[in-house]
Amino acid sequence: MLQLDDRQAAIPLNSTVAVYPVEVHTSPMSLKDAALFALVGTDLLTLVLLAGLARDVWGVVNGVVPAIRLLTSLIHALAGVSLAVFFYVFHKAQG
Repeated sequence: MLQLDDRQAAIPLNSTVAVYPVEVHTSPMSLKDAALFALVGTDLLTLVLLAGLARDVWGVVNGVVPAIRLLTSLIHALAGVSLAVFFYVFHKAQG
């Protein structure tokens, strides 16, 4: 059974597919482009994390930040760097 919407297009009642596929507003992104986009974002975040690590090291040296704070900053910076390396290798592997 079909129903008509306001544009007079025939749509099945139990349709789960996009109704108007012609009106796609985003262009397709290749995997290489997506990897580059993720790499750029991860690099920016890693810079922020490394700046936070440097700030915490400076704070520990001056005695205003407890030394345990270095552990969390080091873990965050290491996670950011490892993700940046992963996305770099992934981007290069895409050809």
